[in-house]
Parts: sequence; C-alpha cells; structure tokens
Amino acid sequence: MIVYDDERKDLMLVEVKLRNAPKETKILIYSRFIANYKEFWNDSILVIVVPCGNILYAQKVSELEAKGEYDATLEFEKFEAVFPRVKKEDLSHFKNKALDIIKASSHPA
Repeated sequence: MIVYDDERKDLMLVEVKLRNAPKETKILIYSRFIANYKEFWNDSILVIVVPCGNILYAQKVSELEAKGEYDATLEFEKFEAVFPRVKKEDLSHFKNKALDIIKASSHPA
C-alpha cells in the first residue's frame, strides 16, 4: 500500500502482514520475505497485525534482520509511534477490524 504524508510531502510504501500469533513475542515471517523486502523495498515500512498485545506494530524494513521469528515488543514499534498522525479513534477502529478479520480467518464457516 502507498501512504502519502501530506504534512511532509512524502510517499511511503507500506506492507501489511496479518499473523495469527499466540503472543506478540513470537511472530513468524519467512526470512526470505524480509530478505526480498530489504533487497527491493528497503525504505518501506512493514506493519504486522497480531491478535494480542498492541495489535498493530510497524518497523522500517531497513531496521529488520532476515531471521524468520520476531518479538514485536522489541523489534517493532507500536503503530502509533511510526504513524503518529493517525487519530486514536481511527486506530481503535482499525484494531477492532483487524481482530475481526483474524477471528474470521481462524474459524472457517
């Protein structure tokens, strides 16, 4: 996704990954994905969505190691720290939507 910051007049490439992790300290992302992001989109931001903790976390791809397992509390920032202009009510709304999506994908009809 492309995000435009009208205040800084800047475009950001943002990749969003949904992970049904049991806890925010053990997030699995294939190391080859991170290696590819670093090679081709090193300036992008990776957002991970997990059903626990802060729910939304973000980090610059350039700051990540390609290792496969991540602790969101140590290796990522809270979403609002990377995107401080997102309103609290909007952030709360999207966190709830993310949880709904995770629940729906975990329990097939």
